[in-house]
Amino acid sequence: MKNFLLVFFIAVIIVSAKFALAPSQKLFPADEMALYRKLLAHLNEPEWDTARIQLHGGLDDIVRGALERHAMQLIDEDQKIEDLHRLMLSRRIVLSDGQMATVYYYEAAKTILEGDLRLNVGMYEKWQRERPQSPIPIVLRATNMLNVVAGPWRQALTQAGQNTEGFTPDQKKLEEVRQYLLANKAIGARDPYWFQLMVEVGIFQGRSEDDIKALVQDGVAAFPENIQLPILASNRFTTQWGGEPASLFLFAGWAQDLPTMKKRPDLYPRIYTNAMQLYYGLTLFKFAYADWPTMRAGLKALVSDYDLDKHRNVAGALACLGGDRRLTHEMILKKQDLKYFDGLWPDQDAFRICSDWAVHAGSTDVGTAARVQDAVQR
Repeated sequence: MKNFLLVFFIAVIIVSAKFALAPSQKLFPADEMALYRKLLAHLNEPEWDTARIQLHGGLDDIVRGALERHAMQLIDEDQKIEDLHRLMLSRRIVLSDGQMATVYYYEAAKTILEGDLRLNVGMYEKWQRERPQSPIPIVLRATNMLNVVAGPWRQALTQAGQNTEGFTPDQKKLEEVRQYLLANKAIGARDPYWFQLMVEVGIFQGRSEDDIKALVQDGVAAFPENIQLPILASNRFTTQWGGEPASLFLFAGWAQDLPTMKKRPDLYPRIYTNAMQLYYGLTLFKFAYADWPTMRAGLKALVSDYDLDKHRNVAGALACLGGDRRLTHEMILKKQDLKYFDGLWPDQDAFRICSDWAVHAGSTDVGTAARVQDAVQR
């Protein structure tokens, strides 16, 4: 009996050791794994084992890549799109980087939609007749309409360096997109991307800050997981889209204080990351004030809750530009194997200069933002 118990306990220890993972090797979230398997089944691709997924840094890039391939390769397959979205929406799946999966899917789809071709052949009307309770054909039709009307401006909201000079969308056609969305709100607003589209149209029409905030408030009340909505809306509060110098600061604080966003303190730095990467670069905090305690708490939450190297890069950049030496050190120097992403920094020399500066964390931690910016600019 003693021998049996000894063998039993040894077996338990071996099994426990096999499945126990270090903090950096947490088991993948069940919902994201279910999404991963659904995507691969639709794409007819083999599933990677856990070890291979971990070797490639986890699920984040893998799932996002599969979502992009699905949107590109299966855009005509209504049933598979419905099946995928049923899973994503029923479970409100959030990806490893903190983004809502279904919104990410539409963002991938909008880049490959064929403009007015699909509108002319009536594909979306047919889909809507066959599935009258589905928001997907409504949302896809509206995003396609918006591509036709305001394609360059849509790109400018998500990609740095887009030249929109000389392009102005037809305001009458923009209003047609808005009226279509409003006419189909009862079904369309069952999908979080309906709110994204309404915010985009609102920005392009130059609607008031209060109008945009009302859409954000309704959208995150319906879909608290959709952190992409307030980030998208924050564009309206930059000087490039009609905001005043203090507008972004006021909006970021307002959005972070929304009841449904209180559990997402990473929203605050994500809003400023968007502004840094799309508009202000090294001059971010010269044009956009920030509440630094809120920023610091948000950056810590960002890398704690969504610990990806890309987040540590943007956190390091914001901390450095904000003149917080200790936080810069914590974000980019504590992790020895941190992967550097050049495109996430506002200047090609910024990472090196900020890293050198952060080595001496503790000597001076406040009021150094201007010196860091000047060093990078030189």
